Amino acid sequence: MPESVLFWIMGPLAVAAALGMLLVKKAVHSALLLAWVMITLAFFYIAQGALFLGSSDVIAPARARPPSESYARPDAISSAPRFA
Repeated sequence: MPESVLFWIMGPLAVAAALGMLLVKKAVHSALLLAWVMITLAFFYIAQGALFLGSSDVIAPARARPPSESYARPDAISSAPRFA
């Protein structure tokens, strides 16, 4: 019973947030709606008993880091030895 109540309340909100994510003009609003969809999916997973999947659905994107800038450092390029 609680899973069905959760599904019928949070399901349409998740679908509306996913559609809104595609339709909003600002990237910040799209990112917030994406976070809402991910958290809603985590609630669905946890309600079904998949605790690890629900927690990793939230934790893994939060731990994502931008790529390293060591490959494109301007000072590393300018200080490289030049061969004629």
